[in-house]
Amino acid sequence: MSHYEIDHKLLDRFLGHVLDRYSAGDIDRTTAVNTIEFLVETVALPGGEGAGPAKYMQNVLAGEFDGPPT
Repeated sequence: MSHYEIDHKLLDRFLGHVLDRYSAGDIDRTTAVNTIEFLVETVALPGGEGAGPAKYMQNVLAGEFDGPPT
């Protein structure tokens, strides 16, 4: 499996997780939007800043935090 395919599978899992939590009422709309928005911001960062988008998505999927850091 290519790196591209792995990234897309992780993105699919991340978006599904956030949307499922919103649908279940576990998080509100603002938290869901902010969680996805933060991912977009991490993608826009120059290399070397922060943990990067993959690590952020993995942390959200692992339940390490609800939504983006404040």
